[in-house]
Amino acid sequence: MSTETAKKIRKALKDKGFNIKDFSVRSRSGSLSSSVNVFIKNIKVDIDEVKEITRRFKEIDYCEASGEILGGGNTFVFVEYDWEVLQEASKAKYAQAEEIEKSTTNNVVIDKGEYRVVYYPEDRKIRFIKPKDCDEIYTAHNKHHIAEALALIEPKIERLTK
Repeated sequence: MSTETAKKIRKALKDKGFNIKDFSVRSRSGSLSSSVNVFIKNIKVDIDEVKEITRRFKEIDYCEASGEILGGGNTFVFVEYDWEVLQEASKAKYAQAEEIEKSTTNNVVIDKGEYRVVYYPEDRKIRFIKPKDCDEIYTAHNKHHIAEALALIEPKIERLTK
């Protein structure tokens, strides 16, 4: 069943205009449930859009009383960036991340009009501030976390400001 779901997800992504080479779609079946993992291999692909497309392929039964997931017959769909792709994009941001990490006061890292990225050194957080939408908060305990946050946020800002 999950193999068929993986095929349907590939087709849905292709139908929405995505290059299928930007994805790795893998399925796994267990004795009670199955899962499909969608790995995005291009950091510029909008993960939120991919999650929206793949959401309809999830089939999860919940207990009406407790809200817990019921065992058996479920199909889970997970979407994430490929680890190696994310690490490579993060490495390109290390120099900038090292400078940001040295900051002792709140620091606007990116300012693109209504879209801003702010580093909060006391909280060790980065906040991506977006109008008309919920802010995104990223952990920023070290230069690696900061670089990863920048690698994820900058393509979003590019898409939003086009």
